[in-house]
Amino acid sequence: MSFQSTKYTGVQVRTTNKGDKVFYIRYKNNNGKLIREKVGSDKEGITGAYASKHRAKRIAELRLGDDAPLVKKEQLKRVRNITVGEASSRYLDSIKNKSDYKNTIGRYDNHLRIPFGSKLLTDVTEADVVKFVATKQKETSFKTGRPYSPKTINDMLDLLNTIYRFIIEKENLKIESPATYKSKFKTKGVERLEVDNARQRYLSKEEIQKLYNAVDNRVARNNSQSEALTEDYRIFVRLALCTGARLSSVLNIKRSDINLASRTVTIKDLKNKSTYTGYLSDEALKVIQKRYEQLLPNQYIIGCGVKPKNRIAFVKYLQPILNELFNQGLNTDDTQNRVVIHTLRHTFGSLLAIAGTPIFTIQKLMNHKSIEMTMRYAKLAPEQGKDAVIGLGF
Repeated sequence: MSFQSTKYTGVQVRTTNKGDKVFYIRYKNNNGKLIREKVGSDKEGITGAYASKHRAKRIAELRLGDDAPLVKKEQLKRVRNITVGEASSRYLDSIKNKSDYKNTIGRYDNHLRIPFGSKLLTDVTEADVVKFVATKQKETSFKTGRPYSPKTINDMLDLLNTIYRFIIEKENLKIESPATYKSKFKTKGVERLEVDNARQRYLSKEEIQKLYNAVDNRVARNNSQSEALTEDYRIFVRLALCTGARLSSVLNIKRSDINLASRTVTIKDLKNKSTYTGYLSDEALKVIQKRYEQLLPNQYIIGCGVKPKNRIAFVKYLQPILNELFNQGLNTDDTQNRVVIHTLRHTFGSLLAIAGTPIFTIQKLMNHKSIEMTMRYAKLAPEQGKDAVIGLGF
């Protein structure tokens, strides 16, 4: 009665004279000695699959000791003792030296803490997250008084998903995030809201001057201890309009990123995780030169510190000015025509197109990842073909 191999690794079977099939498992102990252990016969209900699982248990016991059978139970107990709030605290502590730390704390405290913070990780379901999205779509922002944009709600979902992924990796947990991203390749998860980035509104040159005057007048009135602070906004508006950089990118410009001689500025694109070159206008040079000379290379142009300024402070200060100048009479949900800080970037691309700048040059100056993103400005380009045909004279 010889031993026969089965389709299961390390599992053998031996047939007795009575026709019974007896299953054995083979493995090495901690001393390297090969062990053959009897599991049982088919008349006892033992199968090759059962024997294979028994072998896996034996190997785990050798590797982990007597506590191996308790590992899964202990891990489940650990998961059940972790709340979303505790997981978020650990995640936030891990990013406290990053530039978006304060913004991330604000996003968690303002939106995720109340609905999810006190719940255990295992108690939050995809249905809870979907309900959260529906609730947020009906709410208005306490900062702007307008409904939350799809992108803002998506950012909330992404933060919740990041918190889960962080704690799952740290604790080696066998659970899934209820806010994981659902796509055409993944059937499970929560769909993100569709974001419409097709803003129509941009500032004319006359409106830009109007904005300069409004910001400059506020600087002139604040000639006390807040002078440096209000000067930040003068510099910010000029840099944003002459480089087309996003808010976070402008706030991350250091003195060492600027070359006055060549009128260039190295811009960190935090969204695309890359850097590119921008150019300084006469207006920008005029307002930054004095501050540039006072700073050390590692200090930021906006704020003068060794850490970038908080973006929320800029939104709180500038958005009321933009509302007063350009948003009177607009519906609160008119996102295409409302002027916001991102409109400064859109103005940069639009005025370049109106001036006849080649579309690929605009792509480079705005650091778009694809030409499709830049093509929305093409409709603003002058009708050069029409002028050329008319100029033929026949």
